[in-house]
Amino acid sequence: MDCSNSNDSWTISATNPFNGQYYPTYTGNGYFAARIPAQGQGFSKSHVPTSFQIQGFYTATSDSNQWRVGGPAWTGLKVADASGTFDDAFESHDNAHATGESNHQIAAKSADSPASHNLSGYRQTLHMKNGTITTSARWTSPSGNVIDVDYTVLPSRANDQLGLVHLTLTPIAWNSDERTVTVTDVLDPQAASNASFDRWADPSSRQIALTTTLDGTHQQASFVSQLDGPGILRQSDNSMIPADDMTNAVEQHLSIAVEVGKTYEFTKFVGLATNQDVPTNSIERTRAAAASIATEAAALGFLSARSDSDKAWAALWQGDILISGDDLLQSEVRASRFYLLASVGERPWSPSPAGLSSDSYAGHVFWDSETWMWPSLLAQDPGIAKAVLQYRANRLGDSDGAKFNALHISEWNPATQSYGQHGYGNGSALRFPWEGGLNGKEQTTALFFGGHEIHITADIALACWQYYETSGDTDWLINTGYGIIAGSADFWIARSYLGVDHQYHIDDVTPPDEWSSNGEIGRDDSAYTNLAASKVLEIACQAAAIVGETANPEWRKRSGNFAIPEDSVRNVTKEYANYDGIGIKQADAVMLSYPWENEQSLERTANNLDYYSTKVNEDASPSMTDAIHSIVAAEIGRADEAMWYTKRSSTGFMRGPFNQFTEERGGGSAFTFLTGAGGFLQEFYYGYTGLRWRMNGVTVNPILPSSLSNLTVTGLHYQGSTFDIEISPDITTVSVTEGRDLTVIGQGIASLNNPLSFATRQSLPNDGYGRLVGSISASTLRDQTDVADRQQAFPTAETYTPGSFDLSSLRVFEDGNYIRFVTSIEGQILNPWALEGMSLQLLHIYIRSNAPASTAAAPGVQGTGITTAGAWQYVAIANPREHSGAIGATGLFTADGTRIARASLSVRQQRDIVLTIPAEALQHEDLSKAAFQVSIFSAVGNGKGVNNIEQLGAQQVADSSGESFVTSNAVHSLPCASTTLKPQKGQTPLPFQALHG
Repeated sequence: MDCSNSNDSWTISATNPFNGQYYPTYTGNGYFAARIPAQGQGFSKSHVPTSFQIQGFYTATSDSNQWRVGGPAWTGLKVADASGTFDDAFESHDNAHATGESNHQIAAKSADSPASHNLSGYRQTLHMKNGTITTSARWTSPSGNVIDVDYTVLPSRANDQLGLVHLTLTPIAWNSDERTVTVTDVLDPQAASNASFDRWADPSSRQIALTTTLDGTHQQASFVSQLDGPGILRQSDNSMIPADDMTNAVEQHLSIAVEVGKTYEFTKFVGLATNQDVPTNSIERTRAAAASIATEAAALGFLSARSDSDKAWAALWQGDILISGDDLLQSEVRASRFYLLASVGERPWSPSPAGLSSDSYAGHVFWDSETWMWPSLLAQDPGIAKAVLQYRANRLGDSDGAKFNALHISEWNPATQSYGQHGYGNGSALRFPWEGGLNGKEQTTALFFGGHEIHITADIALACWQYYETSGDTDWLINTGYGIIAGSADFWIARSYLGVDHQYHIDDVTPPDEWSSNGEIGRDDSAYTNLAASKVLEIACQAAAIVGETANPEWRKRSGNFAIPEDSVRNVTKEYANYDGIGIKQADAVMLSYPWENEQSLERTANNLDYYSTKVNEDASPSMTDAIHSIVAAEIGRADEAMWYTKRSSTGFMRGPFNQFTEERGGGSAFTFLTGAGGFLQEFYYGYTGLRWRMNGVTVNPILPSSLSNLTVTGLHYQGSTFDIEISPDITTVSVTEGRDLTVIGQGIASLNNPLSFATRQSLPNDGYGRLVGSISASTLRDQTDVADRQQAFPTAETYTPGSFDLSSLRVFEDGNYIRFVTSIEGQILNPWALEGMSLQLLHIYIRSNAPASTAAAPGVQGTGITTAGAWQYVAIANPREHSGAIGATGLFTADGTRIARASLSVRQQRDIVLTIPAEALQHEDLSKAAFQVSIFSAVGNGKGVNNIEQLGAQQVADSSGESFVTSNAVHSLPCASTTLKPQKGQTPLPFQALHG
């Protein structure tokens, strides 16, 4: 990939921006940001657009639909000799597609190298510790002059209205008579849109300015750049450029005659001021405010300004996640935290799905903020977390906020095939927009989701309660949090009704799994929405008591009494009332246990995980799904499985070289996808630590996967205490580093100089499957993939690639009232049609009693085409299509075809096919002495094949001599011994094998 991570995992570097795997990164200070192209500064028309986002910088159409746009490119500082520019070496050589509003697919273009672009020693580095991006290279100009170029770009974390671009250049060799180098300071409007511009230059101060005024909202942003460095100054004439011109930049130039071997330094100090800083629409006043920022910084100098920023970043990095045992994971975690911090600050704004990296999703604020990003801020950055919630608190208004929304919801009416306005509550209810913008009104253009994906109101209320729990700030609860919680509770009272079953119901909603609605179908009794509503009512009652308010009696009456649909056969929570097992977009019902902490059994939690994890679309699901699965797996004690999900939630979604999230494995609509980064970080804050907030302390329920030797989370905050959690395989230590004593509920009290240690929770033995009875493992497997004449149309070689999808083992477990047969695959079991655990495979496990009635060969189940070497008494079948009925469906059957037990089928980690059968069905058998034969088949739809088994060829085929032979339909078999599954004369029976202890 031509990238490298330093040993301390604080830096990530790219050494080849032309190789097809380069995706430029960004940096920011929570107020404004810059995505830096390969050349290290300026504007670039690449497939990964250089974007210069400003927090709260929203434009609007005539119908008041708002969206955030980028500001001008403020980082431009070009280098040129008489024959060309350093930037020219990068023109037309972008090699990566990324995502944006145009939904580009993340995919590489052709590879190339710096050498072919007259560059050597190229390196671009993201320094996560201090938020800088440096770019260096030795450039040979068209005339043959050789210059070392080195850029440093950073938005100051100490002053969020200041940006810095520093350039050093050193001539190494000079071949032309003209010895002049020109450095050009650029403010480029091409990165902006939907705006008009005012250009300004002042040679006496060495300042240029570009003020952007947005259409619709009239938001203003002034960038003023002051250029410091040697040479003769010349400024461009902007007097004749129209205000609506989007192409002509404001520039100033320094030209200097250079000497070989001498280093020259240049710095542009960029001040930013918007309506947030100067509450006026006066261009002159906004520009003057920005100019003063640049002037003051220039007076201090680059090193002083950078030092101040470094110190501010150092304070943030007191909160860190330290991983021992996986350097790549450490780098991914640090990058994710950095990108999140780069997009948030202590101004009252909430991050959009791509933060300040781009204008993806129009810069709107979704549930992504409170549910996915915000909890990762709450853990270590309570000041920022508070500011994010203030964004919601500032938008509760009757005319353009959450109160207005509750009374003016546009809902779809299937009967009339049209949208109509509906109101809920008597003016006290709050309904937060599915997509928020500059004001609090609904901004989504996907009207169905705006009217029906209402769980966001509960998500925000939960965040408010969690902030109170962690801060203990009663004044904040009285003045800010309680109003949001109570208004949310009143909305759920208005939106729910009492059914004939004496439970409360909520109809016609879009659950978190948006595919369940597809923008046109409302679902009744969404498990997530109903539980969230119930929990908010419970929270509201508690909050009312704390602030001294009288709770609405309906809150207590309805809390805990909402219908949560269940599938009693599978013992899982149904996603919604009439959920029928179809594929889902993302985690939904699994989230009842986290973050909502529903009171349900661990068995139900595990079943929900196992069931729904196979229903998720592999390609379209966002990374947060795997993040939730990891947290839940850790909760139920399956630590290594949690790490498997952690790996899935990160690496497959990240693009190199700078570890940036995409929304989907194949790309998606957002880059850099901070929603994914936030979910990923929660795995470490709340998954492996088991950290949960309570009013009277915290709970810590740690567990460590075997691949890690240590996990430490530092700089956590709770009610005036700053603390660390260090997890080793056997012992976990909670250390207070500053402030008050900390109560760890159920463990004790940690205080300064008196850490609290207790046992690390151990992972469930045998992956939680139970007590191992025995196993069969395979070293060499035979397959059908070399059968030339089978005329197999399905599955293709992509389903069963020789040597990559093999039966590797059978393990048999006892787990209380259950027997589990776990067949493991060397390969990846996918479920594209969202059947029971898998779609393309079907499994038979033949069991030969330890006291068999006959040793004669016996045929397998009809349709298999196999013969076993001896009679079998039972067959356990995993059929993803059929779950009841005669032999061939999922269940445990005797040789005469009698079903003696139902079986549940699941697939874990895309590797283990798990059949769980009531132990009483085999209570008279000693499985440790039984023998087994396992065969896997291609599964086909009902009405095709035999017993849903793909028929790979004729059962009786005549060869050239007229003799017949038999074709087995098994794709793999375990054990195989010396047998083959190829067509053959006189079929060789497949052998049985006893379990190894």
